Amino acid sequence: MNESRGKGLLIALACYAIWGALPIFWKFLSAVPSSLVQVQRMIWCFACIAAFCAIKHRDFRSLFGQPRAVRTFLLSGALCTVNWTTYVITVNSGNVVESAIGYYINPLLSILLGMFVFKERLSPAQIAATALAAIGVAFFTFSYGRVPVMALILAVSFAAYGAVKKWGGYPSVEGMAVESTFTGALGFAALAVGSFVPGMWEALTPVTDVSPLAWTEGGMVLMVLFVLGGFFTWLPLQLFSEAANRIPLTWVGFCQYLSPTLALIVGVFMFGEPFTLAHGVLFGCLWAGIALIAIEAFVRSRKHEERSVK
Repeated sequence: MNESRGKGLLIALACYAIWGALPIFWKFLSAVPSSLVQVQRMIWCFACIAAFCAIKHRDFRSLFGQPRAVRTFLLSGALCTVNWTTYVITVNSGNVVESAIGYYINPLLSILLGMFVFKERLSPAQIAATALAAIGVAFFTFSYGRVPVMALILAVSFAAYGAVKKWGGYPSVEGMAVESTFTGALGFAALAVGSFVPGMWEALTPVTDVSPLAWTEGGMVLMVLFVLGGFFTWLPLQLFSEAANRIPLTWVGFCQYLSPTLALIVGVFMFGEPFTLAHGVLFGCLWAGIALIAIEAFVRSRKHEERSVK
């Protein structure tokens, strides 16, 4: 492994470790209406990306003059907003395990999008993994008595987000900056409306959690948490872009399972969420599919190395 790839792997692991541990951070804001958390997240994420582009002299303004780029990032921004909002609501309503389910399903949906949208051919392992995921979700729905709606919204929105970004094909940092400009503007507009409509945030997303940090009395501490929320939204996205430029996407794919695994551990062992037989069967099917894809990728890699040696 060369130095660049080694560094890229460490960056990818750091990225997904942050994403996996984020439920712990969002719990500090569990007494704040999720709609307000999301609006603040959008605003401060834009501030972080804009500051990064200014420091690194990355000019993204030219993309605003390209109609295709504007359409691309309006759509990706909308999908990102849906995903972020759903994630915060899911975590702060005591369903961290369900958020983990969503991000285990997500890469399998990306495989299907690759097949139907980008005309990519599925390997036997990918077909089997997708079938196992469908069986797991069906069993969970039947046994648990409800469809894991939040998990499916998270999986579909993030898979669609990735597909839109791939279709766009724009530079990652500059594209992220344009996208965040749109979401940040939406956040500012919502915050302005909220300042003139008393009780809007509670009406949109009622708070059931009782926390020492009452959001109406949080003051400076609350503002610091809002800023950190934007920073922790931007940082893993930036790390992801850096890692993707250094290591093969198959490596990135394997690393991404670190995030929902950590979220699962946090949900069960830190927050005491239930882990039932239905959860076990679903995760078993998902992990079996992941194992098949990993084995297939390993075998292909070995064969490629052997041909290179010859």
